[in-house]
Amino acid sequence: MIAWLALALSSAQAAAVALPDAATTVCAAVPDDPTASRALALTLAAKARRLREARELAAAAASLRIAVALVPRDAALCHELATLELQLGQPLAAEAAWRQAVAAQPDFALARLGWADLLVQRGQSLDLERASELLQRVSRDAGAACTLTRVAALRAQCDDADRWWGECERTPPRKPARVPAGELHALRGRCRFDRGEYDAAERHWESARVSGADVGRQLDRLAEAKRKADA
Repeated sequence: MIAWLALALSSAQAAAVALPDAATTVCAAVPDDPTASRALALTLAAKARRLREARELAAAAASLRIAVALVPRDAALCHELATLELQLGQPLAAEAAWRQAVAAQPDFALARLGWADLLVQRGQSLDLERASELLQRVSRDAGAACTLTRVAALRAQCDDADRWWGECERTPPRKPARVPAGELHALRGRCRFDRGEYDAAERHWESARVSGADVGRQLDRLAEAKRKADA
């Protein structure tokens, strides 16, 4: 066991070769033994974390990709890889890793939250629909309701956005993240404004302003819309 483990580790550590070549090389050196594969994967994951702390992100990702190749159904490692890929500016690779994590462990809230946040950032209609589906299953988890508030507002589902906002206040994101109150109030205001519900929009935008959001332009648009409605 020591001999093959040494060979596999030396292959991984020396592998400046591009993946998937490095993963193929390492996996070929590992016997068909789940325990052995997992031991090597955890060693590589630990190395990746040290590299990440040293800000050597590309090297950390290379090590972590091999770890995931060795234990592809380890949802936690897949999630860890996804966050690193996103940090490297590789959103498609991040999405693939989160998809793998959710497939391996459907109730893994962190993976669902991370994937949903990425989809919301893209903001396309199908992305928002998929984000909502991902979050419904873990809606009671910390932070899920805040993202569902954002999704509902962007999909012009204003009543749902208000309902999820109440849940967001009760189940805020895990620290050190904070409830993005200003942004969510602003989105809810825009949702109401687009429906012509100016009084509700004003309440939300005033709340956004109090929370520190810059909504001056929105309030100016609202004042103009009210003048035209009263004319």
